[in-house]
Amino acid sequence: MAQTIRYVKETGSGDGSSWNNASNDLQAMIDAVSADPNGGEVWVAQGTYYPSKTNNRDDFFRIKANNIKLYGGFEGTTETSISQRDIVNNVLCD
Repeated sequence: MAQTIRYVKETGSGDGSSWNNASNDLQAMIDAVSADPNGGEVWVAQGTYYPSKTNNRDDFFRIKANNIKLYGGFEGTTETSISQRDIVNNVLCD
């Protein structure tokens, strides 16, 4: 069975089903993949992501299942393979 991939980028406003429909809500995409009995992956484009709207440093992202993989280092446009990510140039924070 194919695992679900959810896509996240700072400028996203979609449901996370593709780079064109990426979400900007990393926690929501982690939760969506965690809820899938087959697990899946969350691909995250370069940018800065916060676990809450308050930017409280004591807040955190919560991964609720063992069946997910979280990958960063994507430009967030056309990547279709993990091997296409560039973790040196597409960092996840400022």
